[in-house]
Amino acid sequence: MKFLHTADWQIGMRAGHVAAVAERVRAVRLETVARVMAVAREQGAEFVLIAGDLFEDNQVADTLVHQVLRILGDAAPIPVYVLPGNHDPLGPNSVYNRRAFQAAPANVLTIRVAEPIVLDRIGTVLLPYPIAQKRSSEDPTAKLPEFDGDALVRIGVTHGSLRIEGKYQPDDFPIALDAAERRGLDYLALGHWHSFYAHAGRCVYPGSPEATGFDEPGSGTVSLVTIADTGSVPSVQQVRAGGLQWTTWDETLPDAFEPAFQNLRRRIEALTVADSQLVRLRIGGRLAAEAHQALDDFAAWARARLLFLDLDRSGVAADVGRGRLHDLARAHPLLAGVLADMAALEILADPAAVLEAAGASNVAGKLDGLQATPAETSTLRQALDLCDGDPRVIHEAVSMVARLANEVWQ
Repeated sequence: MKFLHTADWQIGMRAGHVAAVAERVRAVRLETVARVMAVAREQGAEFVLIAGDLFEDNQVADTLVHQVLRILGDAAPIPVYVLPGNHDPLGPNSVYNRRAFQAAPANVLTIRVAEPIVLDRIGTVLLPYPIAQKRSSEDPTAKLPEFDGDALVRIGVTHGSLRIEGKYQPDDFPIALDAAERRGLDYLALGHWHSFYAHAGRCVYPGSPEATGFDEPGSGTVSLVTIADTGSVPSVQQVRAGGLQWTTWDETLPDAFEPAFQNLRRRIEALTVADSQLVRLRIGGRLAAEAHQALDDFAAWARARLLFLDLDRSGVAADVGRGRLHDLARAHPLLAGVLADMAALEILADPAAVLEAAGASNVAGKLDGLQATPAETSTLRQALDLCDGDPRVIHEAVSMVARLANEVWQ
């Protein structure tokens, strides 16, 4: 017996974190629904099981609901079982109560009650528990229905978080780690976590078939599950379904920054379908002022090729002790004073990091002839208190001053 297990489609997600391309991200999710149905047909799945969060919420537009149902209906005669999750829970205003679902294609079956669903033809019984609220401290597997038959493969299906320390919240439908064994299940189909995860061979999160953000490794797939007979260990195969790639790159730029940018350009050019790539690039290092302009130029080049670039430069600190900015400061006393104060703030905020990045001798030279008096140091400490002593705020401020000064005096 073979079936397709999937969850957490979140059709209609707002995608505010990638607002510039949110419409495209939403459209791709519908394309992915069609791909998942194609996988079910190609792989000979007996049925498709959606373990919660088909929709982003219960406020999605009717047109979108009809689009999804049309695509699910195209999988006929393969049955598609839809379990409400915490994003689209059952209730008076549930999306599953709309007329669209009342007239859903015959192969689309919404699981509304915790009752066994016997699939005699393939010797299987589904034991579901649909979610009816956003949060709960109760284990949903404790409410899976009982079943007296012996010869059928037992598949539990619900939505929640396994009780793995550091990976769940007490009010996030916590699920006992031994839930599959405790309930005598051959397979426990779960949704809620967006990355693929298998626990003890029988308890599986398939992950979201289309990632919702950058921090979801193991997403973009569905699970093709094969169970020979009751009591046997399931075979779970991850099948790629996602159309977008969400990638995070970490890059520390050296003093000679141009080769690093050239390498990043080559990496982007090597991407197979660049306009389906969303890249979060986290830059670190201590850069001279001219490197900031080079970083802006690179970002503009990359955004013309990628679907989306999130440039995180919070790890970048401007090096005011060298390069063009240092030369400018020597000719402009006011600028020199501002930079000296900000350099002092950096040292006060994170002396170890500054020493490590610039070297002890360079740090001493940074304030050469501009050492702060005790009164000035007190003022700087007050400024540091205003940003809660966060070195990232200081780095960003120094970087902004460096970039502005470089632009004004080019």
